[in-house]
Amino acid sequence: MDKSFEYFYVEQPQDTLTVPCIGNTCIKMYNDLGYYWYLQITTNLGYSEIVQHGPYEDEAAIPANQYQILYTKMAYDEKKLCNIIAKDLQSPKRGITQASLVDVSEANNAVKNMYRKYYVERNDS
Repeated sequence: MDKSFEYFYVEQPQDTLTVPCIGNTCIKMYNDLGYYWYLQITTNLGYSEIVQHGPYEDEAAIPANQYQILYTKMAYDEKKLCNIIAKDLQSPKRGITQASLVDVSEANNAVKNMYRKYYVERNDS
């Protein structure tokens, strides 16, 4: 009895996110496990600053065990910024299933809340 098995599995994107201004944007990315990340890009005077942080576990901005903040500054290059956004959205480790544009203040507040909760409050005890 012959059996056929599929192989060479390739993931296909199921949704898209339209970013109106590549040089100044903030994206919130979610997966099905309840984690989310932020990607902030700000461009001023020909230089782009990229801040990537997460994962957070819920809306209370409680970081997961593997929480990271990455900061990069580079000369503005639209192609490189597009690659950074695509890499974050398509990361197989994260398994992003939803993404949306958010205000930068939301992402900044998440970092501030995390810092207060895990560094200021623990050191005050």
